[in-house]
Amino acid sequence: MTALQLAYARHTDLEVLVPSTYGGEIAAANTAQGSRRPDRWTRESFVGALEDPADKSFLARILDRLDHHHQSPDHRDPLWYGARPGGGLFFHLFGLKYPPFQLAINSAGRLTIKGTWQGFREIAGHPGFAELAAMLGQDENGPTRFVPVADLDPETLWNVAETTARLINS
Repeated sequence: MTALQLAYARHTDLEVLVPSTYGGEIAAANTAQGSRRPDRWTRESFVGALEDPADKSFLARILDRLDHHHQSPDHRDPLWYGARPGGGLFFHLFGLKYPPFQLAINSAGRLTIKGTWQGFREIAGHPGFAELAAMLGQDENGPTRFVPVADLDPETLWNVAETTARLINS
């Protein structure tokens, strides 16, 4: 926003209003900043950012299941890529609107998972999240937090995620 300010000046019998503007620099900076797109993950950059071999193996197994078993009806990428570094990968199984979980990389470079039962108002606390929430040591009616994938089996997670995706999107 740019504002106009008028300053009053008087010299003997002469009165003058002097216009000045301010805020233009802020508006220009905000416009320039807003026009830049955030740096988003790609599949390759996400995999490359993982430091632990076990995390890379876990992710490879999950992505393999995604690639071989879940094609979107409109052939769109079933992954939604969040902004780097804090965002993650959202898995839209079967091309459905709501993803059951998100994978992210924590500050130590480790792979973490978080359920999405608080991420979308329309499905907040949906009972279809119960099994996934329990697997993550959480409750679908409570807050969600990232947990390491280290203690999870990718095949079991995938099977639960498929069921969850169908339930929360029905």
